[in-house]
Amino acid sequence: MKTNELALKVNKFGQGTWIDQFSLVLSSIYFLVPLYLLVNILVFILAGPKRFFIILAMFLALVIHTVVHEGIIKRLFRKIFFIPRPYVADPRIKPIGQKHSDSSFPSGHMSSLTAVSVVIVLFFPYLWPLIVVFLVLVGFSRIHNGYHYLIDVICGPLFGIVYACLALWMISNF
Repeated sequence: MKTNELALKVNKFGQGTWIDQFSLVLSSIYFLVPLYLLVNILVFILAGPKRFFIILAMFLALVIHTVVHEGIIKRLFRKIFFIPRPYVADPRIKPIGQKHSDSSFPSGHMSSLTAVSVVIVLFFPYLWPLIVVFLVLVGFSRIHNGYHYLIDVICGPLFGIVYACLALWMISNF
C-alpha cells in the first residue's frame, strides 16, 4: 500500500465521528502541556530523592528536542528533509485542526512525547504498557488528522529516544 493511500485510509477512518474530536484533543497543545505539568507534579510527589533528576531530565530532553528538531531539522535542513504534509500532498485528505506548512518529517509530537516517555519509563518501568498505548494513540491521531505519514510517526520516536539519552547523559556527566 502506498504511503498516501495509508494516510488517506487512516484519515477517513471514523471521519465525522467522535474519533475526530478525540484525535484533535490528543494532539492539542492544550491537552499535552497540562499533561506534561501533571506528569511533573506526579513525579515530584512519587519519585522520592530522584525527583529533581527525573524532572530535569524530562525538561532537558524537551529543550534538546526544541533546539534540534524545531531549530535545526525544521529550519536549517528544511530543503533536505522537506516532505509536504499529507493534506497538502493529497487533496482527498481532510486536515483536522490547525493547518501547518512545515515539513511532515519527522513528527515533532512523537519525538517530544517519546523523549519524555523514555525518561519516565527508565524510572517507572511498570508504566511502559500505558505509555506505549498513549504513544500509539498519538501516532494514530497525527496520521488521522492529516498531518503525518506512518514513516513520520515511526521516525519521530527514534529522534525522541536520542534526545532522552542525550539529556540523561548530559545530566549524569555534568
